[in-house]
Amino acid sequence: MRVPERTPGPSFLLRACEFGLSRGYRHFFYGGAEGVPQRLAERLRQRYPGIQIVGAYSPPFRELTEAEEAEVKEMIEAARPHLLWVGLGGPKQNLWMASHVGKIGVPVMLGVGAAFDFHSGNRLWAPAWIRKCGLEWLFRTFTGGRATFRRNIWCLSVVSCLLAKACIQKYVSPRFALKVR
Repeated sequence: MRVPERTPGPSFLLRACEFGLSRGYRHFFYGGAEGVPQRLAERLRQRYPGIQIVGAYSPPFRELTEAEEAEVKEMIEAARPHLLWVGLGGPKQNLWMASHVGKIGVPVMLGVGAAFDFHSGNRLWAPAWIRKCGLEWLFRTFTGGRATFRRNIWCLSVVSCLLAKACIQKYVSPRFALKVR
């Protein structure tokens, strides 16, 4: 399987499911809102008949207790997946995977962000031409609801201000300093 330099989580999830189909890979989906990983599993079974999905779990939107953590660990290990797909969104999924690496007996953990929402039909995935142009973030800004809109606009504002400051410091300030001397 040829993998390009950059493969976003939602695209990688589909490619890996197709790739693992003939190899008998077992998949477990952890994350997403209630019912989302189960809908994702059902849609993937329709798309890839014969895919081995051995579990799907949606954790509550709070920190798990020690007993719940142990129960989740036991559930995942009992399913014996080759691939543990984590769809909690960043940075939460990265922190979760970092804290569980070596503690849960799975060969591979993969954080795929909003892939669960896109492929379960919970949220609209940007059309291919928008993704190809690198504008998926803009599409998600306007289709992801009020919270996504606010977060992306705030981040865009901060980045724009930092970029403007850097340009002024690099290009305007040196020229002005030379003229004053």
